[in-house]
Amino acid sequence: MMKNNLLMNDRENVQADLSKLAKISKNDIAIIGMAGRFPQAENVEQLWVNLKNGLDCISEFPEVRRNDCDRYLGFKGEKKVPYIQGAFLSEIDQFDYKFFKLSPKEASLMDPVQRLFLETVWQAVEDAGYGGRKLSGSKTGVYLGFEPSLTESYGKMIYEVERSSLQICAAGNIPAIIPSRISYLLDLKGPTISIDTACSSSLVAVHLACQGLRCGDCHMAIVGGIKIYLFPFHNPEEKLGIESSDFLTKTFDERSDGTGSGEGVASIVLKPLSEALKDQDNIYAVIKGSAINQDGCSANLTAPNALAQADVIEQAWRQAGIDPETISYIEAHGTGTKIGDPIEIDGITKAFQRYTDRKQFCGIGSIKTNIGHLYEASGIVGLIKATLALKYAELPPMIHFKIPNAKIHFEASPVYVVDQLTPWETAGYPRRCGVNAFGFSGTNCHVILEENLYERNDATSDDGTAGVFYIFTLSAKSMTALKMLIAAYDDFFAKRMDLPIQSICFITNTGRGHYSQRLAIIVQSYSQLKEKLKWLTTAKLAEKMENGIYYGDHKTVGYKGSGGQNELTEKAKRELNIRAAEKIKLCLENGRMDRTVLDELCQLYIQGADIDWNHFYQGEKIKKVSLPVYPFDHTRCWLEIPEIKARFEETGLYYTVKWRPEETKPPEGQGLFGENVILIKDSTDCKTFNEATVAFLRKKCQNLLEVEIGEEYQKITEQKFVIRNLEEDYFRLFGECKNMGFQVIIHALSLENQAEIHSLAELNGQLNRGFYSLFFLAKGLQKALIQENLKLYLISYCAIEVTGREKIIKAENAPLFGLGSILERENPEIRCKCIDIDDGFNIDTIYAELVQEFHSGFVALREGKRYVQEFSEIDLSGYPSDKPITIKDKGVYIITGGTGGLGLEVAKYLAGMNKVNLVFINRSKLPERENWPEIINHGGDPKLGKKLQAIQDIEKSGSKISCLSADISDFDAMAKLVSEIRLQYKKINGVIHAAGVSPWGFISQKSEQSTHQVIHPKVHGAWILAELTQQDDLDFLVMFSSVAATFGAPGQGDYTAANLYLDSFAAVLNKKGRKALTIDWVQWLETGMAVETKANVNTIFKALPTRVGIEALDKVLHSGLYRVLIGEMDYGSDMVLLLERLPMRLSEKLRGNLEKQKSFSGAAAKRQDHPVGEVKLKGRDNGEYTKMEKMVAQIWGEVLGYQELSIDDNFYELGGDSILAIKIGNRISKLTNKSLPISETLTMPTISDLSKYIEEIEFHQAEAALYSGFKSFSA
Repeated sequence: MMKNNLLMNDRENVQADLSKLAKISKNDIAIIGMAGRFPQAENVEQLWVNLKNGLDCISEFPEVRRNDCDRYLGFKGEKKVPYIQGAFLSEIDQFDYKFFKLSPKEASLMDPVQRLFLETVWQAVEDAGYGGRKLSGSKTGVYLGFEPSLTESYGKMIYEVERSSLQICAAGNIPAIIPSRISYLLDLKGPTISIDTACSSSLVAVHLACQGLRCGDCHMAIVGGIKIYLFPFHNPEEKLGIESSDFLTKTFDERSDGTGSGEGVASIVLKPLSEALKDQDNIYAVIKGSAINQDGCSANLTAPNALAQADVIEQAWRQAGIDPETISYIEAHGTGTKIGDPIEIDGITKAFQRYTDRKQFCGIGSIKTNIGHLYEASGIVGLIKATLALKYAELPPMIHFKIPNAKIHFEASPVYVVDQLTPWETAGYPRRCGVNAFGFSGTNCHVILEENLYERNDATSDDGTAGVFYIFTLSAKSMTALKMLIAAYDDFFAKRMDLPIQSICFITNTGRGHYSQRLAIIVQSYSQLKEKLKWLTTAKLAEKMENGIYYGDHKTVGYKGSGGQNELTEKAKRELNIRAAEKIKLCLENGRMDRTVLDELCQLYIQGADIDWNHFYQGEKIKKVSLPVYPFDHTRCWLEIPEIKARFEETGLYYTVKWRPEETKPPEGQGLFGENVILIKDSTDCKTFNEATVAFLRKKCQNLLEVEIGEEYQKITEQKFVIRNLEEDYFRLFGECKNMGFQVIIHALSLENQAEIHSLAELNGQLNRGFYSLFFLAKGLQKALIQENLKLYLISYCAIEVTGREKIIKAENAPLFGLGSILERENPEIRCKCIDIDDGFNIDTIYAELVQEFHSGFVALREGKRYVQEFSEIDLSGYPSDKPITIKDKGVYIITGGTGGLGLEVAKYLAGMNKVNLVFINRSKLPERENWPEIINHGGDPKLGKKLQAIQDIEKSGSKISCLSADISDFDAMAKLVSEIRLQYKKINGVIHAAGVSPWGFISQKSEQSTHQVIHPKVHGAWILAELTQQDDLDFLVMFSSVAATFGAPGQGDYTAANLYLDSFAAVLNKKGRKALTIDWVQWLETGMAVETKANVNTIFKALPTRVGIEALDKVLHSGLYRVLIGEMDYGSDMVLLLERLPMRLSEKLRGNLEKQKSFSGAAAKRQDHPVGEVKLKGRDNGEYTKMEKMVAQIWGEVLGYQELSIDDNFYELGGDSILAIKIGNRISKLTNKSLPISETLTMPTISDLSKYIEEIEFHQAEAALYSGFKSFSA
């Protein structure tokens, strides 16, 4: 086999003494800073210890965080749920808001992702030696790998709990702001980008940062990744399908069935290697090259592609310009999935085989076995592990590897699993490794790392130059943080015997920020520094200290202070800076040999002088070292969630529409409100609206226009028309009588639909008199531009079962009501009332209904009584079936729409109950069986391939599936098909009618043909199935309807009509002794029309998980009900308030829950800033403050979230901004009755200044009033 020898130069070069390599590629990028927080590791060094020790960090969800989640669930009225195990961060609510000049209020409203990333980036920048303001104005880029959660967000929680704070919280909860906040904080001018390629996001961010550095987009780059689980609920329905059953990740192991979950945040600082060497940076490792590519058309959208992975690895090698045989370790993506792991090894093998036949020369491992899968952050965490391995020249063990995956043949591959701590040795080559990251987005990334050959990180100490003094400084924003910093350095120095004192002092002076709490130490050696720091760990810091130790605390207060202790005005600070510059000049002249000058410089420093430390080290080349970074002084920053107990009563999964009797009010007045009425009825032989009835109505109206349906359009008289049942005739009619100014239309055409249906022709005829006549009428109204406020009465006959005593149910009339319920939602000028009558009606009862106060909705008149609808929950325990249904062995079950989402799930359910024969009936014919393997594995139609694979999976259980095709609304075609089924199987045991077309379109936009496509599969299909299976003793005939039958939305007129037919048709069949059931499904979470059309899956009801839906189906099959709505009410959403708009009653329990939700929603909207109690004001030695100062302090405290404030605290230092200034200004204006311009609130930065300004306004207003009084008196 011909080998592609990549850059033989590399092999020749590396034979030389590695430490003497001088050639630096322009592609080489140095990693000069790292920081992170990981499970059971607060920094990268602790992470390395855990990796070396083979620590498994998977554990229970931390109790503190669990309590926060439980409280949130309780607030929403939801039950506590179990949590997954994972590798979690112990605390995500802790944050040093003061350090970042944020108010407690804003910090508590900021997504913990932003807070954690802020602190981590700050520490990474300090680790690189560029802390404080050193990067200000620089062309430094920020690249973040981050993927917003699909199911949870901190912003959503704020919306639900404290809606009044949405304006304040916006910036803290927008994903794109996360990297931008870093650039804002550090004043960076380079690219600021958030990257989302799923699991490869953060490694792709590294690649793009390297590209940006190489092309000059930036001169330095900060790269990061973060993964946090806000609510890690153990919910099987929210799985991605790759999760491990035991929460562990057993990469490459036969026992593994998926990946575990982990959290973490990490950041690295990058710089071109040539610049890093020139600037004496501390170099952890070198990125030699990187590459990204795409899977393209794989087996499916999220499936990995071995060839694409091989290609991206080779591309990275080529960019790095290295010989692949010098790669001695690969940090694998290694998710632990049965499919992903073998494909990854296959991809690595394919890449190496292009260059070498060597076997098992390269180690492989994955950090996911220790800390789980961090998804979007996993790539950069793997990179950090590889970097640490290069730094310490050791390969940590990959845990949980016992039995190799049967599909992976390691002995025939170039890699072996590193399953124990191993010294990283090479045969004369540099230590080099690759890092993999593959996203289920299809975006692959590979990065090549090399050890730092140019200058070792472990520089040794010369313990100082004789006669030279060194200044070591530490600084923090609080005493607590300063003490933690002292302890951190003491611990760090105790573990490091030799460090260059010059480098240490250089970093603490030039590479760190300098704040209000300051410590300076003069030493002559590293050993002296260690001794003094050890003493400081137990000493009390005071302003006057001895032994070359200086401590001070100051507070900058602007141009004039209030006389408080340690205040530093701008004027005093300028004077200190001038004196400090003079001392630095002397130091440069004397070579830092004069202890007295250094002593004075330290005194100036601790008093608050801004020392130009870079000038202090002018002309010196000092090697940077990695030192302890800032230890943040954490405070809990979390949304305050009030405790609310038992908000809602449980209402379960099952609902229905019941009918409740209601008294009819006596008619008011003598007419239909003196209105002009159009009556649309059948021909003159109409039994219900005969001439006597018409005459009666004519007397009650100001003007009655009688319209009958006939063969041609005719104007008989001014008060009588004959029209065809067509859109153009309705349009012509409304055009002619537009000047009449009619306000009422009574549609009574379907009253004559009283005969039982025996053919499709009869079904079509009755639909034409009902549904289609209203469809044409509505389009005619729209076309005629009728703008009046119309009342539309739809009167029909026994469309719905109400009492159960009806002689007949005419389901064909129900679509009329379904369309009418949507018509008024699409046209606000029309209000619609549906009146369903029986044989016991008379004109007086109808008229009494016509003159009732108009309310949209359904009314039924039965046996002389009036009934209205009530939406109510069902307790299935009250509906035990006397004939439980059994899914029979070798039973024959027809499923229409069998290859649809719900059809396939039902098929799985039936096949799971017994070995059955399933017959799928679909409109479209499936390919021949012999072509299925090709379509599944290589076809260009992933959706079809998925369906075929699902059918094969069902058949593996022993059931058989026949896939037939026919137009379900074609009687002859269906009759032929059903005969064939009987001929083959001799019987039919059950039918599931799941066929349907996903509709959309307002009535005004739809054609008659487009409504056929929606009506026919459901209405005609159901009637045909029932007709053709009359001779079969079916165990069940289940029809899948929709929540739209009750909660139809604009654009769903025909769909609502069709589903309401199914609801009523089940009653028709049950009246005939047949076991029929209609299920009104809410939207399903993972499948069904809503998912396929990408419709919103959360409405009044929560989207239904597949498991829950199938369990509910099983229960209602045995209930004996003929109509049921299945869904879980979403009381955690304000959308549930839409129940109030239903044109029907609600049960007592639902009404109670709705009132509670309204109360809760109002409270969330009105909830203002958290009460902080009385704000303590300080800053003056005498402790005296004016009433105005106390009032302003209280308002500041409430808006910003502080319990204690100083009279000279700076508004912006406290985290204030223009939005908060507006809130403060409004509060002050309300309390003082004085308009306070926002400009003044913004330009008065202290409580003292703002209070004086308000007091001056009051004085001048009082003076003006007094002058006005004198003027009036003198007049």
